[in-house]
Amino acid sequence: MGTVDIQVKQTNCLEAFIHAWETYFFGSYFSHLMEKHNPIEGNCVLLWESLVNTNKDFPMDILKPNNKSLKNLIK
Repeated sequence: MGTVDIQVKQTNCLEAFIHAWETYFFGSYFSHLMEKHNPIEGNCVLLWESLVNTNKDFPMDILKPNNKSLKNLIK
């Protein structure tokens, strides 16, 4: 989780909750992938460098399948 400082506020709005977590994640400092895991096909660092400070969409087609769903992650 890098340097993230999580202060989740109680809300009944899913969009606000998701936005908060995106802010926590992308606002933290982290410098490496976890062990040898790379979640994409290709160079993760080059991908982030090509997307930072742009309005480009994340290229979903390069993500590796992980056979997990949101339902499995929040249990």
